[in-house]
Amino acid sequence: NSTFTATIGDSTSSSITYIISGNGDRGIRVGGGTVNVYSSNIGLNAAEDAAIPNGSSGISGGNTIGNTRTQGFNVIAGNTADGILSSGIIKGNFIGVNSSETGVFGNGGYGIVSDWGGATIGGALEGEGNVIGGQNNNQIYLDTNTEGVNVLGNYIGLYTDGSVISGSGKGVVLRGSNITVGSAALLGRNYIGGFTAGSGIVINSNAVDSNIQILNNYIGVAPDGTTDRGSSSHGINVKKGVNVFIGVNSAGTEHDGNLISGNGGEGLYLSGSEGAVDTVYIEANNIGTNAAGDAKIANDSSGIEINNGILNVVIGGADNDSRNIISGNGEEGIYLNGADGVVIEGNYIGTNAANSEIIGNTSHGLLISGDADNNIIGFPFSTDSLDNSKRNVMNYNGGYGLSLGQ
Repeated sequence: NSTFTATIGDSTSSSITYIISGNGDRGIRVGGGTVNVYSSNIGLNAAEDAAIPNGSSGISGGNTIGNTRTQGFNVIAGNTADGILSSGIIKGNFIGVNSSETGVFGNGGYGIVSDWGGATIGGALEGEGNVIGGQNNNQIYLDTNTEGVNVLGNYIGLYTDGSVISGSGKGVVLRGSNITVGSAALLGRNYIGGFTAGSGIVINSNAVDSNIQILNNYIGVAPDGTTDRGSSSHGINVKKGVNVFIGVNSAGTEHDGNLISGNGGEGLYLSGSEGAVDTVYIEANNIGTNAAGDAKIANDSSGIEINNGILNVVIGGADNDSRNIISGNGEEGIYLNGADGVVIEGNYIGTNAANSEIIGNTSHGLLISGDADNNIIGFPFSTDSLDNSKRNVMNYNGGYGLSLGQ
């Protein structure tokens, strides 16, 4: 019956109302109608100190799952399969952990899986972000059919105090289209880090127009903006996708840069390992520093690496709002590994935002190697007059400021 409405639990309750654990299949399955789920413990015992797994996912379907982390929250942990599968609005929940943030009970599959359009994971109001961690695999997985999803204000791999949720394998995988991770609002920022077996964000979209925006997130750094919470691999790995916007919206009108630091691989890796990567804008980010941009939190490898075959990448821009600070990284600031047609302009590489402090990358500021061709560093050679606004500053790096043909 697609017309009925049901509510499980109490959206205003500051404690758990129902325990739904130990069932042979899913804890809750919604096959139609309008169903909202609040104040329920799905997969743990009453004390939230031991798992009583449901035999499959914690919740499958549903319209609104949770309210805030203090009222109407759900605990969805310890289940055999995914925590939440294909629900609409998912906010204010504890997924893979208990509500006191003192125990980890990862779900056996992913934390959240979405394979339909229009979902919202978290929110930009106080307490609407979910705490998601403890899954050995991905914490959030947006499948190929996912369209129009917003991921806002969540703590992914981290508790709200910035400490690491143990056992969190991988972060966020984006395979659909028209996805936004983060927002200009402070409470819409996601805190993503601490993964032991993968990257903070992986983009692997099959869509003709991916239109994926990554805005105003901390990826590898705690909420205080100074504490290293990097993942074992890259901050962001773009494996496949067309029209990807990192730090700037798709219209190019708003800059909401990310902090991408502390990770075990590159801060931002345009690998193309799963297919075409075309049209990527990277603007207004701090990569390898703290939030203030005045001290290093190094990514262990390069700040940005772009592989051969990646097309139409712009790093920075002519206005100050577009500038990336790419400093303090363990290898190069930027590494073009055979990449063609990359435009790099207006960035600070090896220094702070005021160009007044030494935060050098360990190796070169910019390394161009392999068969890289037709790249523009600063203003193009065909320009009749010098355009200082496109000048990159490459200071204080451990190797060359710019190394060609290594």
